[in-house]
Amino acid sequence: MAISDHDRKVLWARAHNSCAICKRILIADSTTTDRESIVGDEAHIAARSTIGPRGGVLAADMTDSYDNLILLCKVDHKRVDDQPQEYTAERLRAIKAEHERWAADKFGASEPEPIRIVDPSDGGAIELAPLANGAAIWDVVANSQAYRLRSPEDGSDEEIDQADTFLDLARDWGEISDDVIDQGMTAVRQAKRSLQDGLDGLHRIGLVVFGARRQLVIKGGQLPPGSWCEAVLVVYRRADIPTPAEGG
Repeated sequence: MAISDHDRKVLWARAHNSCAICKRILIADSTTTDRESIVGDEAHIAARSTIGPRGGVLAADMTDSYDNLILLCKVDHKRVDDQPQEYTAERLRAIKAEHERWAADKFGASEPEPIRIVDPSDGGAIELAPLANGAAIWDVVANSQAYRLRSPEDGSDEEIDQADTFLDLARDWGEISDDVIDQGMTAVRQAKRSLQDGLDGLHRIGLVVFGARRQLVIKGGQLPPGSWCEAVLVVYRRADIPTPAEGG
């Protein structure tokens, strides 16, 4: 499961584009040569993984809900994940609630434009390319703000379960990619090897992965539009992919 557009918009709107802890504005202004930069994270209060910070306490379908998300700058996101005993789930929920009250009091007199994610292209079909190795998967998921993931619709239980496990793995690496990159090339290589191992497992049972990165735009709130990257990964059964002759 991924964060829904509705929950994402509510999170950014109620926080007024600012970090719940330090109040820093989370979209850096554009320059004469570069577009705006999003410097905020939609952080999980309770991690999706059982071994993650404050993890293992919510059902899988609740981890990406608005109630389990808090908007943070990258520094405070790393701090709360590195110090889960100090920043318990209860404390983070209290921080979030207080921040949203503060934001409503500060900005409520002037209602901002609703936050929305838009596609600046012509809205055509997404062109997916086959992803042959872990490095290609990493290039799609790293530094993404959103994930669109799909398993085979008509596969066996084994195929669907393994596809779901791989897609969860890919999203998990994407969500911590900033921290991985900060740790250096060795950590990035470990992430790519982990993704390669997962991909090899899919290949052994006849599954392949296609994907792409979509460059979207986040608009609304108190700040100018900024870039927004969505990672798209789809797992197919190899037998379901037409050959060039079959495809015409």
